[in-house]
Amino acid sequence: LRAARLKGAQIGDSDLSGADLQAAELGGAAFSNSKLTGARVARMSAAGASLAGCELADVDLSGLDLSGCDLGGAVLSRARFAGCDLSEARLAEADARGADFGGARLVRTDLSGADLRETNLARATLDRCRLNGAQLGGADLRDARLESCRAAGIDFTSTQLAGTAFPGCDLADTSFEGLDVSGQSFRDADLSRARLRGVRLRGAELREATLAGADLSGADLSGASCHTADFSGALLEGANLQGADLRCARLEGARLA
Repeated sequence: LRAARLKGAQIGDSDLSGADLQAAELGGAAFSNSKLTGARVARMSAAGASLAGCELADVDLSGLDLSGCDLGGAVLSRARFAGCDLSEARLAEADARGADFGGARLVRTDLSGADLRETNLARATLDRCRLNGAQLGGADLRDARLESCRAAGIDFTSTQLAGTAFPGCDLADTSFEGLDVSGQSFRDADLSRARLRGVRLRGAELREATLAGADLSGADLSGASCHTADFSGALLEGANLQGADLRCARLEGARLA
């Protein structure tokens, strides 16, 4: 199948283990529920292809254009997506444990319910992605940028977040307890009811952020930019607010002591 032109082909439920798909054209093809373990896919073109439910564990897809690709429910454990374009791709409910998405581009990508434990997302760009229900335990998100993503309810406590930015994200009911996210951007993010006990937010960007009902007890917000942030009903007992910019911030019902 090397360099084969398979655009629009219907090859579902097939065993293609070890297949040579290098430089093949799969645009719009349907390989749903096929076994592709050990396949060689360098220079493969798969934009818009359906690989839903496929077995792609350990396959190296680095640098490929997978935009619009359906990988929903696929087995992607330890697969390599470094530098891939996964814009508008679907990875909902996929098993991507230990996969490498370093430097990948994910715009409007559906990652809802995906198992992303121990994945590498360092330096990745996630723009308007759906992450609701995804598991991120042990994931590396260092220097990643998550912008306007839907990530409500996610537990970030065991992730690596140095240099990660979350502007405009829906982070309601998330947990960052005990993490150091000093200097990082949460501008215009929704952190309603988030668990932020003991979090280090020194110099963080929290302008226009919503932290209504959040638990910030013992958090370090020294020097943070909180201009017009909403802390209504937040728990701030023992929080360090020294030097924080609280101009026009809402503090109605907040517990400060």
